[in-house]
Amino acid sequence: MSIGDRRVGFMAARSSRQWAVLPLAAGMALLVGCASAPPLQAGIKVVPDERMEVFWVRAYPGKEGVLVTGQVRRTGMSKPALGGHLHVTAEMEDRHQPASVDTRWTGSLSGRVRRSARFSVLVPAVPADRLRSIRVEYRAGRDAAPKGKAATDSPSVPVAGGSHDRI
Repeated sequence: MSIGDRRVGFMAARSSRQWAVLPLAAGMALLVGCASAPPLQAGIKVVPDERMEVFWVRAYPGKEGVLVTGQVRRTGMSKPALGGHLHVTAEMEDRHQPASVDTRWTGSLSGRVRRSARFSVLVPAVPADRLRSIRVEYRAGRDAAPKGKAATDSPSVPVAGGSHDRI
């Protein structure tokens, strides 16, 4: 077998492998396209904070509301560990009272390395077609109990020693 014959055989084998992968790649592209809708075009406002930077925020329509995702990172490296939560508010065109949800980020925001962490939260009962704007802000402490609801009515989790810590 000459060098030319080997080259033709190699190219034919390579070509058949490429064609075998093509249906797989096309199927994956279809699945990815069906799995996620394009982001909503609603105005997204991030409230600046000196301890936490919220960036890359997107909102996606869902069956039961609007899914808000994004990333956060610490602004200063020498500051102590961050507690608190993210407060996400969705304003709709025909409602006076906005829908609000609290969430935390996944992972840790280390003081030694500047790394980011993801967050994702579903804001329920918000139709995507009536969404006006989304506001995301970092809050260091807990939110106050709603009017007419005592602080003791808030949910709690058991802690070591038999006591309960309010969420």
